Amino acid sequence: MKKNNLDKQLEEAMKKRVTGDKILNMPRHSAFRKELEEKIQKYNIKNQEFIENLVFDVFLSVIYNKLNLDVIRTDYEFSKKDKNYDSENCTYNNKPISFEKYIILKYGRNYLEFMKSLI
Repeated sequence: MKKNNLDKQLEEAMKKRVTGDKILNMPRHSAFRKELEEKIQKYNIKNQEFIENLVFDVFLSVIYNKLNLDVIRTDYEFSKKDKNYDSENCTYNNKPISFEKYIILKYGRNYLEFMKSLI
């Protein structure tokens, strides 16, 4: 079966990491950018590094026409940037912790609620 051009574009897009900062750099009229900006303001998100660690599922975002956070890849991104957090073993400072608890401890409850709004 031969793939059409749209299938190829979606396949390529899915291979790339689409992070929060990339969405904020989309053109102003982009619905995804507007959605993210509104939620950043609503939940009072001030930490730019936090936004850069968010990874979105391009395929689901296009299908549902709304941002869809890839929680597993986002969890992995946080563990790459914070050497005290180990997403594979679910530990922070060598103590057991869930990803939700890590976000609350490190950033605050509003950041967790913000992430949940993107799922």
